Amino acid sequence: MEFELVRWSNSFIDDLIESMSDRSLLDSTRENYPYPFRMPHAVYYIEQRILNDEEKQCCRAITVDGRAVGGIDILIGSDTAQHTAELLIWIRKEYRSHGIGRRAVEQMCKYAFSHYRLDRIEGKIYPSNPAAEKMLHKVGFEYEGTLRKAVTLGDRVYDCRIMSVIK
Repeated sequence: MEFELVRWSNSFIDDLIESMSDRSLLDSTRENYPYPFRMPHAVYYIEQRILNDEEKQCCRAITVDGRAVGGIDILIGSDTAQHTAELLIWIRKEYRSHGIGRRAVEQMCKYAFSHYRLDRIEGKIYPSNPAAEKMLHKVGFEYEGTLRKAVTLGDRVYDCRIMSVIK
């Protein structure tokens, strides 16, 4: 299945609302997005990505046939972590298991390493998303350890696994 990584635009608002209506997707993402996810939430989400100057983050929509079916972000650290970035990715359920996530991560990491002064990119794996660990491993990320009681999803606190790829 072919896809593109493109800058977010307001034309993706309806796609984003439809995607975020999947509670299981919301439960496996880093941020605590509201449920139900409505128009004002979608406008805010996209505005934050449009207004970003890309100095400290790079955010792209993952599109298939012109529709946003996911998102991928690189968030660059500061101070002593200025050469480290965190990778965030989400994809609608019906577009998983087609290699889109793996290829999107490969493209984004290649872009990030060539456009930013990065030495490492890390991803956090939540217990609700074990497939993410397999996908990151296929791309070359290595398991580094577990952060205990480090993530709150909904009203529960979980451990999360850290994986990284080094330039």
